[in-house]
Amino acid sequence: MPRRHRWLPDYSHLWDVLPEDALTRAIRARTYGHGRRDFPAVANAAILRIYAGRECLTLADLLAAAAALQGPRGWSPSFAADYVGNVVAWGKELGLLEEASDGERSWRLIERSPVFKIIGGRCVRVRGLPDAEQATMNRKVASLHRRRATLARAAADKVRRRVGSLLDRLAVVRWDAGIPAEWLVFLGDQPAGMQVKEARGFILAAHDDWEPAVTKRWVGEVEATVTAAERDAVVRREAAEAASAAARLAEDADAFEGL
Repeated sequence: MPRRHRWLPDYSHLWDVLPEDALTRAIRARTYGHGRRDFPAVANAAILRIYAGRECLTLADLLAAAAALQGPRGWSPSFAADYVGNVVAWGKELGLLEEASDGERSWRLIERSPVFKIIGGRCVRVRGLPDAEQATMNRKVASLHRRRATLARAAADKVRRRVGSLLDRLAVVRWDAGIPAEWLVFLGDQPAGMQVKEARGFILAAHDDWEPAVTKRWVGEVEATVTAAERDAVVRREAAEAASAAARLAEDADAFEGL
């Protein structure tokens, strides 16, 4: 059976491009998503995250949003700017955003609630429908939210138990461990300078509203830290045991010479 080729996005348009240029180019012409049937829902969700309750964003605001997206995702500045510009362009296309007509160039959020969602594996419009269709869709969305909330709570609890177990292991080998700089990429600056045991509650709740991919990287980072600490503890113990054995041999040798 012939193997199907999976086409990957082409990001060559970002080579040697400054973030500001990547942003404006993407807003001017949508850079990807055209061939994905689910992309209206993907772009809609991204827009709501980027706007985070704000009504209007300028170019400077969008660049700041792009910079914030780099952190846990490890994106380059130009890729993050292209991502933000692309979803803004999709927002204009889908009627979710409108560009301000006066003053500093900016884009206003028209719809504060999701208009497109993935339901039953398909991208569907969930707002702005005729009355009868809207009532039916509202019931479907409410049911979907209940199912997703249940699954999200179960997934968050599983991660909480896993991270809690890792913190317990870390406490055994380094009870006074400070929060590593690598963790602050995920946790932000609030727990900087604190010991892990002091920030345990904060650490265990931090992932509750993260995307699954970010949570997966977070757990991997915690595992790497704990594994390294345990390995260092073994090295220190073996070194201490070797030093103690050498000291005993020296004492035995001195005692033998004194006979």
